[in-house]
Amino acid sequence: MEQKPTKKILFVDDDKNLLSSLKRLFKDDPVATVFTLESAEEGLEFLQKETVDLVATDQWMPKMKGYEFLLNIKELYPDILRILFTGHADLETVISSINSGEVYRFLTKPWNDEDLKITLYKALEYKELVIRNKQLNTQIKKQNEELTVLNSELENKVKKRTEQLEKTLHLVKEMADTVQKNFHGLVLMYADLMSLSNAFLGAHSKRVAELCLSLSDKMKLDKENREILFYSALLHDIGMIGFKENIVNKSQDTFTPEEMEIFHQHPVVGEKLVSAVHNLKKIAQIIRSHHEEYSGGGFPDNLSGKEIPFGARIVHIANDYDSLIFKGGNTPEKALQILEERSSLHYDPEILNYFTEVIKDRFKTKEGKTHSIRLGDLKPGMYLLEDVILKNGLLLFPKGVILTSAMIDKLGSFSGLLDLERTVEAVF
Repeated sequence: MEQKPTKKILFVDDDKNLLSSLKRLFKDDPVATVFTLESAEEGLEFLQKETVDLVATDQWMPKMKGYEFLLNIKELYPDILRILFTGHADLETVISSINSGEVYRFLTKPWNDEDLKITLYKALEYKELVIRNKQLNTQIKKQNEELTVLNSELENKVKKRTEQLEKTLHLVKEMADTVQKNFHGLVLMYADLMSLSNAFLGAHSKRVAELCLSLSDKMKLDKENREILFYSALLHDIGMIGFKENIVNKSQDTFTPEEMEIFHQHPVVGEKLVSAVHNLKKIAQIIRSHHEEYSGGGFPDNLSGKEIPFGARIVHIANDYDSLIFKGGNTPEKALQILEERSSLHYDPEILNYFTEVIKDRFKTKEGKTHSIRLGDLKPGMYLLEDVILKNGLLLFPKGVILTSAMIDKLGSFSGLLDLERTVEAVF
């Protein structure tokens, strides 16, 4: 089916021969239908009845000049595109017309027919783009208005939901008031719940987290990865909450087959518990994989090498080091030696090199003398030889950690639940 032209062009010129040639040129044109008139006055009268896309007119006509005609069109029909023909070197008038916006562009007489067609087609394409741009701006404005309304409604819904949650969380208000109401506080709350479930489990998790924090500083990790690693280490054994003490507290090499089967479940259980919270999904992946071995053969997915999440490779090393000391009864020096003997088989050798540097730095710290010191006098850099426990039985700091400024600040926050006059053994 033959496509009909969709555009309309009006030519106005007092030269009848020129208008006739334009009619012939655009006869059966697939793009535009052409109308011709001999004066500006006729043109204005015609536009009262007919809508066109483009008007092209000669500059030098009797009674009303072309630029005056186009100026009238601009005021009456601003959406019509306007082109000026001139056969004289009246450059000043042409430039003035273009600058004031009456004219889209001008063409000199005589012209090449093909060039004229191309120019007019491009002008029509330009107008189409202008129309689409206006439509798009209108649509965007409408969508912005709708979005403003939706945001307002969403804020009201969030406000109502928040009020409901605050009522639901009334039973845990005492703990919620103790920690910051943010992501960091949520993770620390989970870690404290682990301590309440099993004192050894809580102490182990906090020592592993403190080791990972030192290792992240040594490796110069960025803030995001540093935080993810710290939180993952704090929660890496959350899947063991509720396990019997004989599984939580003793070394893996003493497990019965039944105990080993139960133990192998805790990374998967931990992942499911933590992944229920949207912001903890990356942490959940690390928890699931922290018993994978670098050469394969670990659990639960038998991953190897770089398939194991980066954070899980770090937590694995810190977890085994702490377990070798506090479950296996090894000295720190012996525990480090065992890790190095397993390098490449169980652990990422590059990460283990950094970890070795961290532990050797700790050996230097522990070369100091042992002192009995008041809790209120603890300082950053001291190595704890005893657990610091709150009056309600919650573990604050486990033995085997080096105190940081953040820990000392936390000590002050919990001063009401501590006997600051009590002494603990520390190395400094």
